[in-house]
Amino acid sequence: MNDDAHTQTIAQIQGVETTHNCERCGQPAYCAIEDGNSQCWCFELARRDTSSLPEGQCVCRACLASLPLL
Repeated sequence: MNDDAHTQTIAQIQGVETTHNCERCGQPAYCAIEDGNSQCWCFELARRDTSSLPEGQCVCRACLASLPLL
């Protein structure tokens, strides 16, 4: 990852660069798909049980991390 990509990723994690507010906790969140990409950062994480979320709900990293692993 080059310096620009690293800086952008940190901004997304910290909620500086956002696409929406998390539908679960209301905090700023970033979704690469909502930003026009074909994949999002969450595709690279260990799979979580999202069955408690409404279909298609995009949540922040903290809320996704709080869900149980599959």
